[in-house]
Amino acid sequence: MVFSTLRTIATAATLLLPVLAAAQANPTLDKILARGQIVIGHRTASPPLGYVADNGQVTGYSVEVCKYAAEHIKAALKRPDLKVAFVPVDASNRIPLVQNGTIDMECAGTSNTIERQKVVGFTYNILYIETRIAVRKSGPVRSAADLKGRSVAVMQGTVQQKLLAELDRARGLGVKPVLARDTAEGFLLLETGRADAAINDSLMLASSIHKSREAADFVFLPDWSSPPDVVSIMIAKGDDRFRTLANEGIRKMMSTGEFEKNYNRFFMAAPYMLPMPEPLRQQMRQPNDTGI
Repeated sequence: MVFSTLRTIATAATLLLPVLAAAQANPTLDKILARGQIVIGHRTASPPLGYVADNGQVTGYSVEVCKYAAEHIKAALKRPDLKVAFVPVDASNRIPLVQNGTIDMECAGTSNTIERQKVVGFTYNILYIETRIAVRKSGPVRSAADLKGRSVAVMQGTVQQKLLAELDRARGLGVKPVLARDTAEGFLLLETGRADAAINDSLMLASSIHKSREAADFVFLPDWSSPPDVVSIMIAKGDDRFRTLANEGIRKMMSTGEFEKNYNRFFMAAPYMLPMPEPLRQQMRQPNDTGI
């Protein structure tokens, strides 16, 4: 009788496994349907990737890709009534907010790295960009060697923080990192003399320099840059259905020409004027989510 009862319980548990798996298979989509919103995490002051425009609208290169993907998800779910909501994020809280489900897509300038893939997921890559170091022309730093013992503004929890540490170790510079919450604060540290240099991706730095009243006095160090970084949209790890729908939207954006239009809107304009790089054109032809 005992063995019979155990077999019955085991059989029932086995039958329940597919039901439980199905219930857990689409956690992001279930949350979206329950709350009636697709929630996008964005930067407030990191143009051209994510920022709040003068009219109060959340926009930017990465944000517009996410908006397109969100519309595809709404269509796939047959729920055109779903709203798109926006939550500001920064370098320190973006990963926890994805992990705890506060946001469904983090649409900023986040690098797709093998290390981060251990804790979060990524959609297809949407940008390739290098890291640079900005300094004042009139300041004491003219080359990477001049960073020895100098202070460098860097956003906490970013790939740039890791790259700065690697540069420091490789050349024995003894740099003094000054941690910033976002792009604007990082450049302000340089602009106000609280840091001798600022490290960030080249687009963010170019935008900050362009907006400065002393733009002519800022340059990139000529003798150092990183290999191209891979930018993607961060999502919950292991949520394959949501990832598939988001990727379908991005692939559609790439195949219809809307992706290139979005690139030109933000990057073929002052202060950037950067033609689309070949690695990104290849990504449009063959989308992938390979990290670095």
